[in-house]
This record gives sequence, structure tokens and C-alpha cells, in this order.
Amino acid sequence: MNVGLQPMIDPLPRSDRTAADNGSAADAVICTLQRSSKPGAGAGERRRDARYAFPHPIHLTPLDDNGQPNAAASLIVMGRQISERGLDFYHAAPLYEKKVIASFKQAGVWLSFLLELQWCRFHSSGWCENGGRFLHSVETPLDCLAPQYDFNSLLETS
Repeated sequence: MNVGLQPMIDPLPRSDRTAADNGSAADAVICTLQRSSKPGAGAGERRRDARYAFPHPIHLTPLDDNGQPNAAASLIVMGRQISERGLDFYHAAPLYEKKVIASFKQAGVWLSFLLELQWCRFHSSGWCENGGRFLHSVETPLDCLAPQYDFNSLLETS
């Protein structure tokens, strides 16, 4: 039973909403990113969604055997790009989980999504690039860990 992974209807407070006012946290994140980033699409691009640079820490929380978040096993990866449908990121080793919860702070609010990992590419630099698609937004599993693992606040004050 996946009680902790129920979709959220209105994940952002009304004051943090943007032009994408249809209730989707992913749309709100994309609208925010659109104001500050330009899409990175090359000639002959096969993807249908615009992608935006997202060089920020992302907290990945694996699910246990019952499909519940295992916050104690959370790890931090470095974001690469984000789109309306998903994101990709760098990590030092391949990830074997099929579904994880991806969490990051946007405007001081934790946004968390159930992410289905779909691919992994190895780079000559020794890093792995992983990517997947958003399934739906969920409650953050990091409330108990947020003070210890909030590297975004360190970046903002530097």
C-alpha cells in the first residue's frame, strides 16, 4: 500500500503560484525557470519538450520494498536539466532503483516528485548521467532531514 505516495492536489501555497495556475508543481517550477533560463535545444533536437539548465542539488529518496520512502537512505545528486516531463542529473555511480522521490527547494518550498528513472549514461569523466520522467508530485519525505541536508541554503548565502 503506497499511502505516503498519494499525488498532491495543491503542492504550492497560493502566494508562490506562477502563471501556470493549473495546480501542477512541475508547471510552477518550469514557469520560474523560464523567467531565469533559456532553453538548451540543439539543431536536430529530437525531444519535444524545452529543457532548462538546472545545476542544483537534488535529493533522491529510494522507496523500500513496500513502496514507502526510505528517507534515511536519501542521497544528493547534481541536477543537469529539467523539463515539464522530467529531469536528468549527475551522480558518481549508477542508480539501480526504478522509482525514487526527487526533492528540491524552489522559493523556500520543498517540491517532491515521484520520478521513474529511465536511463543511465556513463561519461569518460567517471560520472553517470541519469534521467527520468515525473509521475506525480508527492509529500516531501525530507522534513525530518531538511535541516541537515539543505545545501541550497549554503549556495544562496555564498
